[in-house]
Amino acid sequence: GAVAVHGGTNLFVEDCWFDTNHAEPDGGALFIPTEGANVSIAGTLFSNNDSDSRGRAVDVNCGATGTFTFTNSTFFANGALETVFVCGDENVVFDHVTFSANDGAIAHLDHEDANAGSVELAGCAIEQPAPMCTSNGGTFSSNGDNVSKNGDATCGFNSGDHVADPALDAAPADHGGPTVTISLGGASAAINSGSSACPATDQRGFQRVDGVCDAGAFEVGATPP
Repeated sequence: GAVAVHGGTNLFVEDCWFDTNHAEPDGGALFIPTEGANVSIAGTLFSNNDSDSRGRAVDVNCGATGTFTFTNSTFFANGALETVFVCGDENVVFDHVTFSANDGAIAHLDHEDANAGSVELAGCAIEQPAPMCTSNGGTFSSNGDNVSKNGDATCGFNSGDHVADPALDAAPADHGGPTVTISLGGASAAINSGSSACPATDQRGFQRVDGVCDAGAFEVGATPP
């Protein structure tokens, strides 16, 4: 893997690109077993990562507790099984995250710790086959404004979400900003699908449009800094 975090600490990652990493056995790009850590990841791309076992992009391991927030980030073409593995005792939040062409579920919730974990999704743009989320315990929930072509109920989506085609571009490309990003096609249901309750900027650091935000990490018509 690229990064393993040990010891009681917090981790902040911004504007990074984790590409083609491999771990033996867990956490293709990030392996986090730290108790009491709070992790914030923003403006970051995880692409083509893999592992021999759990968490083909990220493994939130059984020693971990705390809150793990992914904001304005993209998971693309990571390996089979789950993209993010959550062992238990942790709360993971995906806020305006784009998921595309990953070979497994967005996330898998396990219950190997004393308490089950949780995963929340808000304003995400998703092109994934079913099941999008898998669990042996714990809770998936939606904070609304998610757009997914696949209408399966595994991620806890509700009437505030949209079963529609986000029409994501086939692969990340250079649209400005620190990393390549996945843009939205002109017919994307993710455009203006949300509310003003979104991050101020998108993955590129471009100012989001006032009033109604796009789902996912990319904002059409955003203003460069």
